[in-house]
Amino acid sequence: MKIFCPCDNSFSVKHNSTINIDKSPEVLKEIANGSFLKFECPKCGRGVRSEIKTRFEWPSKGQTLLFVPEANRIACLNICSGNKKPDDELKIEKDETPVIGFIELAERIACIQADLDPHALEVLKFFLLDSAKDIKNKKIKIVFNAPLADGKFEFYVHGLKADEVAVMQVPDKLYDSIAADIKKKKKDEVFKAVFLGNYLSYQNIFTEGRDNN
Repeated sequence: MKIFCPCDNSFSVKHNSTINIDKSPEVLKEIANGSFLKFECPKCGRGVRSEIKTRFEWPSKGQTLLFVPEANRIACLNICSGNKKPDDELKIEKDETPVIGFIELAERIACIQADLDPHALEVLKFFLLDSAKDIKNKKIKIVFNAPLADGKFEFYVHGLKADEVAVMQVPDKLYDSIAADIKKKKKDEVFKAVFLGNYLSYQNIFTEGRDNN
């Protein structure tokens, strides 16, 4: 597989399209520190990051993720919604949960490592933004970072101010309440709406820049 460097050099790289995390746990650190899919250009020495579709099998966690390049976001959403048939460029198997782009990949891995339910976490993110004030006409994104030792979850919020990332700490009791409701199979439209086929994200129902006044 060839990738391209800004210095106009192209070079071949080796990459396993399927990774078993239990057998290759080192990939977790690579995803967390941003070195996953980062290659050194042999001509200029620059680190070049490339998005390559990758299947992650995680048997011990009962998870199978499909890392989808950001460039294929629209195609992925169309396939998950049933508006487009899979093609040679992008296929999504029934057992695969897509995550689109590096940020979503790192976040979902952090969630699974913390033994949290991704479904409950995405619903929590929706409720947090849906109840937020002063976000009219702003493109807001909220990203789970980690559980904290004092019974809180830490989130990063992008878009409140230009070139700034806000840190939000939320009591884990909110997550516990949502997780309990999901287990009870409460008939709540929000719990279902965060899914678009296999794709799980609060962005499936949260409209960026909404008027909350």
